[in-house]
Amino acid sequence: LVATVETLFGGQQAERSGNLVRQKGFGLDPGMVIVIRTENLSRVLLPNGRWFSNVTMSLLLQNDGIEHMRFRGQPPPLYRGRAPDAGYLTASIEPVEGGYNFALTADDAGSGFYALGLLDSVRLGTVRIEAYSPLAFPHGGWRDSLNAENLILQNAPILGRLFQVASLTGIGELLSGTGLSFSRVNADFNYSPVNFHFDSWQMLGPSIGITGQGGIDFESKLVNLRGTVTPLGALNEITQ
Repeated sequence: LVATVETLFGGQQAERSGNLVRQKGFGLDPGMVIVIRTENLSRVLLPNGRWFSNVTMSLLLQNDGIEHMRFRGQPPPLYRGRAPDAGYLTASIEPVEGGYNFALTADDAGSGFYALGLLDSVRLGTVRIEAYSPLAFPHGGWRDSLNAENLILQNAPILGRLFQVASLTGIGELLSGTGLSFSRVNADFNYSPVNFHFDSWQMLGPSIGITGQGGIDFESKLVNLRGTVTPLGALNEITQ
């Protein structure tokens, strides 16, 4: 199982065709089918050295892509006091007419993202991501929507530099210390193995509000983000 996870999510190359991206790296013979079904595995180790516990998973790999997948697992907590039966992350890929739907939910987004190696700067929070692609994972341009609540950003260097440029030093210091709280985060974005583009995002918290758009090009390692930052704490003082 660990070897299969490494094959699926290890370093892969990609080739672009218009707005779609087709991955390379599965190395499967044409017509080869892989089926995995597990229940209540005590631990599944990921290629990044992190893991999920209490894992139940089913997966159908066919035609050089994931045709069907269901996953439920519990990442190690990044904070003390999480209930033993909390923190589960669930994900699924389902074939639909003309493509594939992807869904992910987590009631401890920070721990789930950290275990997956996606984000190290998120703490706590609940999240739901829904996406669609005409090609099976890991191919595609995936069109996604994200909705999250009650999360904390901590030690996020890109945001920290933006706050310094905007002379929001107090908020930058909070970000590098106890963290910035956001009650709501919404984003619409497109993802492929070569780039990540936000059509729009909104982050609202007691100290700050952020809206914007832009993207990240993984090949050139360029970040192009633009938006508006509103220090809500100062605005509240003025209106009181």
